[in-house]
Amino acid sequence: IDKKLSFQTELSSRWLVETDSGSEFSINLPIDFRLDSRLKDSKFWILKKKVKSNKLNRFSHPAIYLGRVGDSDLLKVNSCVVGKTGISSDGRLKGWWWGAIRLYEIPKSCISEKNTTLLEWKIYKKGFANVGPYKRKPGLGEYHDLKQLVAQIESVRFSFYGVSGFVLLFLGLYYIFIYLMVSERRY
Repeated sequence: IDKKLSFQTELSSRWLVETDSGSEFSINLPIDFRLDSRLKDSKFWILKKKVKSNKLNRFSHPAIYLGRVGDSDLLKVNSCVVGKTGISSDGRLKGWWWGAIRLYEIPKSCISEKNTTLLEWKIYKKGFANVGPYKRKPGLGEYHDLKQLVAQIESVRFSFYGVSGFVLLFLGLYYIFIYLMVSERRY
C-alpha cells in the first residue's frame, strides 16, 4: 500500500524551520525532531515552504499529505487555516496525537493567484515517543485519491492490532484452561 502512496508533487526537501527560540534553518522531511540537536529542546516549530501555485491548481480538490506526526499541529495555506489536529477551537492543545496521519484538503480560495503559495505548518510539542513529522515524505495530490490510500493504510494497521489482540486473548485463555485442568499442583 505504501508504494501506491505517490504524489504529483513531493514536498520533502528544504523546509524552513523557525524554533520558539527564534533560530531558523532548513531541513528535509521526514525527521524525528528528538534526533536533531537544533530541534529537540523547542516547545513548538513553524515549518514554511513555498509551492508554485500551478502545482496546486492542477487538482480539482488539492490536498496535502503530511504523514504521521508525533504532536498536535496546525496548517495554514496563505494564512487560511486548512487543518488542525489536537487543537481545540479556542486554541488550546487537546492532547497527544502521536501517529495520526495528517491529510488536509486545501480549498481553492486559499491558493494564491500569484506564482507561489505559502505553506505554514506549526507543530506543538506534546508527545514523547516521536516528535515532529517522523514518518513518510509529505506531498500534494488529489484529495479523494489520497483519502482512500490513507484509509487502506489505517485499515491494515488496525487489522494487525486486532489480530494481535485476538492471539494474546487465545493464549491467555489457553493457559487459564491448562491451569484449571491440572488436577494436582505441586510447588
